[in-house]
Amino acid sequence: MLATQAFARFAQEASRRALPTDVLHHAQRAVIDWYASLYPGLAMPAVQVLEATMAEDLDRGDARLALGRAATPRAAALINGTAAHAAEADDSFRDAMYHPG
Repeated sequence: MLATQAFARFAQEASRRALPTDVLHHAQRAVIDWYASLYPGLAMPAVQVLEATMAEDLDRGDARLALGRAATPRAAALINGTAAHAAEADDSFRDAMYHPG
């Protein structure tokens, strides 16, 4: 079984049962943190260059960029992910040089 198949199976089984309250709380905090990082990152030069580079994948497709623009799934994942990390600084663990968030 491929890793993606294992993750898909886990997600499918998890969707059939109620999640504990603390799990939902932490998931909500993670989504809020992602949005709080995403929006400032949209104005970063790296994201603007990436959008220009991936212009052929924009204004079409089933996915959306953060502000609603249509995009292919690969472009949306890359641009939204880049934007979310372009301005992210609050949860880097300097002593270990990694990003636990």
